[in-house]
Amino acid sequence: MKHFRGAIAFALLLAAAIPAAADTRIEGRYAISIAGLTIGTVAVVLDVRTDGYVVAGSAKLTGVMRAIASAHGTAAVRGNIVGGRLVPQSYVMTAESQKKTDEVRIAMANGVVRDFSAVPPLQPEPDRVPLSEAHLKGVLDPLSAALFIVPGTGDVLSPEVCNRTIAVFDGRYRYEVEFSFVRIETVSGAKGYSGRTVLCNVAYRPIAGHRTSKTATRYAHGNDRIRIWFAPIAGTRALVPYRATVGTVLGNLVLQTTAFNTEEKERAAATPAPRPR
Repeated sequence: MKHFRGAIAFALLLAAAIPAAADTRIEGRYAISIAGLTIGTVAVVLDVRTDGYVVAGSAKLTGVMRAIASAHGTAAVRGNIVGGRLVPQSYVMTAESQKKTDEVRIAMANGVVRDFSAVPPLQPEPDRVPLSEAHLKGVLDPLSAALFIVPGTGDVLSPEVCNRTIAVFDGRYRYEVEFSFVRIETVSGAKGYSGRTVLCNVAYRPIAGHRTSKTATRYAHGNDRIRIWFAPIAGTRALVPYRATVGTVLGNLVLQTTAFNTEEKERAAATPAPRPR
């Protein structure tokens, strides 16, 4: 079950992006597979106004995996947009399986974590890298970290899109996500988009909260098989994940777009998490 809870959390992290235009709603659906076997679905709604944004998503196991184990999760973030910069205010994530429930809440202001809770909390261990106040400054929550707005007026699909390192705090762990350019690639097949994408390699760098002796930490740190294909949203300077892959001991974990709809109209600020179908 640990691998499947990880798949849910990974999917919720990646299945989010934000447009540069105001009063825009994006509804996206993804399929989750591992080693070629479909194991779940993800649904995401993103609402954006001139000065703020809301992202709400849900994920669950489906098909054969649902008969073996029950797991689902939700995540949501609300924040402001100041000078083209994302400033998250609140983040909530829950993930449930038959034997375990994870819940994280984070309150932030100006890039600084003001308060947070995680259930279950991390247990003290001799090899755990301690969190400090410095680790809680200049960070984004996991969902906001996946929101790509491309500045300027040039092509939104360029190598520069991937040249970024993002500091993230998820309620338990402080880490960095480093993106690097691979290539521009043309894709087709998903409902709602066919065309050019920018492919980025992704590296995970643990900073604090993790245990240095854990095999999973060492594997994630050394994993060079994490890639994300970003596709543009028409009429905006935003990029959304079209496809993502992660190499695991069970085979490639894949998040693949199955549908995408965009509306530019007035919406209520509060957006409920959609249910995957």
